[in-house]
Amino acid sequence: MRALIALGEIGATHPTERPALSALAQGFLRDASPEVRRGAVDALGLLADPAAIPSLCSALDDLSPTVRVRAAIALANVGDPSVASHLIERSRREPDCGGFVIALGALR
Repeated sequence: MRALIALGEIGATHPTERPALSALAQGFLRDASPEVRRGAVDALGLLADPAAIPSLCSALDDLSPTVRVRAAIALANVGDPSVASHLIERSRREPDCGGFVIALGALR
């Protein structure tokens, strides 16, 4: 998982590498381990790549509550206001919607 975060940090400081790193991190969203999936959404949040929006929206339905909340926060980090409707809709089905509210508040 630390390696995934490192990918996000590298991409955040090297914008030309962002698309390749984002594609790599998105591949880990299908991993069996919730910890790996959490690392992937965290990395995607650091990368803030708009191309990752569909994958992050899918992660809002992850089996792991932690992955779902981290995906919401990652979507806010991308900074595209178009994700607000996904966050609002998903927060209505989330037992603990606090992370979704934080993500919505972070959208600009």
